[in-house]
Amino acid sequence: RACPECRVVSSYYIPHKYWVSDVGEKEKLIKTFKARMGKIRCKFFVRGFCPFKSDCIYLHELPAGRLRHRRRQRPRMPVFSPSSSESSDEEDE
Repeated sequence: RACPECRVVSSYYIPHKYWVSDVGEKEKLIKTFKARMGKIRCKFFVRGFCPFKSDCIYLHELPAGRLRHRRRQRPRMPVFSPSSSESSDEEDE
């Protein structure tokens, strides 16, 4: 999504009382915002999977004593390879 004011694409929105146009001040605002959000646990990660992965600005930490939920893997099907007797062309005569 893009900012409604300046149309710069961003993955997050920082609510603020006034418009910040100074580059240095804007960087400081972003840094403090990310630091503050980085202390809040990600609600998706706590449930077991965050769709934002490493781009998420929230804390990816489980509560103490809770193990990470692993997704179940489907059982793998064996790869079919015909035996030498099945792949022989001699039977087709």
